[in-house]
Amino acid sequence: MDNIIASVKDLEVTPERIRKFLPKVNWDLIASMYVGGRTGAECESRWLNYEDPLINQGAWTKEEDKSLLLIVYMYQELVRNCCIIGHKLYCIHVVWE
Repeated sequence: MDNIIASVKDLEVTPERIRKFLPKVNWDLIASMYVGGRTGAECESRWLNYEDPLINQGAWTKEEDKSLLLIVYMYQELVRNCCIIGHKLYCIHVVWE
C-alpha cells in the first residue's frame, strides 16, 4: 500500500484523471470503509450525479434553455421521457437516480 501511495503522491489530480480512474473504483469497498449505512451503488450514484467536479452546478444559461426548448419542440413526438432529452443535450446524469 505504501508503494501505491508513494507512486501517486505527487501526481496532479484533475477532473479528467478522476473520470479515467472511475471505472476502477470499488464502490462497495469505499462504502464499507468510509460511508457507513450506504451501499456502493449509492456512493457511485452520489459521485456521478452530484460530486463529480466536471458537472456544471451553476444556473442554466439562456443558450442552454433555448437548446432544451428546441429539442423538446423538435422531438415532441418522441419525447415521452427525460432520457431522450438528456441524450440530445449530452447529459451525463441518469434521470431516475
